[in-house]
Amino acid sequence: MLLSTVFILRPRAAGTLPLTQGKAIHAWFLRLVQQHAPSLAAWLHGQERRKPFTTSPLQGMFTRQGPSAIVDPAHTYWLRVTSLHADLSALLLALAAAPPALVRLFQVEFELLTVATQPQEHAWAGQSSYAHLYNRATAEPPAAQATVEFASPTVFRSQGRNLVLPLPRLLFSSLWEGWHAFTPLTLPPGLLPLLSTELDLLRYTLHTQMGDFGHYRQVGFVGSCTFGLPRRRAVEVLRGMQLLLEAAFFTGVGYKTTMGMGQVRCLSQAHQDTPEVGALAFAR
Repeated sequence: MLLSTVFILRPRAAGTLPLTQGKAIHAWFLRLVQQHAPSLAAWLHGQERRKPFTTSPLQGMFTRQGPSAIVDPAHTYWLRVTSLHADLSALLLALAAAPPALVRLFQVEFELLTVATQPQEHAWAGQSSYAHLYNRATAEPPAAQATVEFASPTVFRSQGRNLVLPLPRLLFSSLWEGWHAFTPLTLPPGLLPLLSTELDLLRYTLHTQMGDFGHYRQVGFVGSCTFGLPRRRAVEVLRGMQLLLEAAFFTGVGYKTTMGMGQVRCLSQAHQDTPEVGALAFAR
């Protein structure tokens, strides 16, 4: 199961946090897994290439004070954890049903009010599966364009460099890796080169944003982009675009997704007349 859980929090008292809390949220989540499922925590620690989860930055109304953010008990805040693995998803659902009372980030204690697991409970919560996304992408007429929100700073690592622009080859290579990391539903190898070269970045509204992780700082971009095929209508490319961009809601994209970077979601899909052909032959 693919799962996105949103933890709704209220600080017990006014407190001060760094503007970037990625390392603290990452550490809190791993402690939570260790407390409830030690063997699963050990497996997570042993995953060297890609972890089967993402986290978001803490969201809400902050008062900025220099390099810090002040949280107020008059307001609620939230953070998000996604899972790409069945065992981890089961644990998160169990925690949603019987959540811990408190969440501690740095020196600030938050009361955990609820854990949302459905989109009607919170816009960034939801459940799906690789098979469901695959079946929907192959059954429905594909959109000619898709608009994506990059909600937290996003950066791509390529040939030892950090790149802060969502070029299609960077975006879809990352999403391709995220799709294949934890599912047996493999996609045709020839699809990735088509996604990388046929799709265009049609429009964007982006700006850079700095993340401070303590021992280092990392620039990323946030905003929205529209991708698509402005001229020819290659249905297999559009189906692949739809599939991977919808999966991105759970997998995240780019660098350091377990520490709050690369949180994305599709905002819209523009359907235009496209030739009716058979479903894209995704290999099982």
